[in-house]
Amino acid sequence: MSLLNTFSALIFFLLFNCISIGQDKLERANELYQNKKYIEAHDLYIQLLAYSPRSSELNYKFGVCFIYKGGYESIEEPFRYLTYGIENGINDEYLNLHKAVAFEHVKAYEKAIEYYTSFMNSTDKKTVKELKIKKKIKQCKKLLKGQ
Repeated sequence: MSLLNTFSALIFFLLFNCISIGQDKLERANELYQNKKYIEAHDLYIQLLAYSPRSSELNYKFGVCFIYKGGYESIEEPFRYLTYGIENGINDEYLNLHKAVAFEHVKAYEKAIEYYTSFMNSTDKKTVKELKIKKKIKQCKKLLKGQ
């Protein structure tokens, strides 16, 4: 019976440590995300999604990080995660900005301009200026002419 108690205690200890480590990763990932360090947060979110693949928040935040990290051929790849989050209750005032960045990444400049403009019209002037949205639109228009 003592061996069974020792084994139970060991299992409890391991589970507690796994939960604690997961919580630490989540806190770190969220901190990086809040500081717009999406590329750094990307790898943490992908690890967290392995344990909670149906989390709308993790899917959405991973999708955002995926957009900024790049490396995708199709817009559907990061949008799959964004869409899952949005369909399951996530609401983000920066959604159109993230979509614009994704479209710009795949050189779909018309769509990028559309989403940058939509974001610009839905947020305050200070944010537009800080994020240099007008400059991004101008840059997309220039790139669009060069195609």
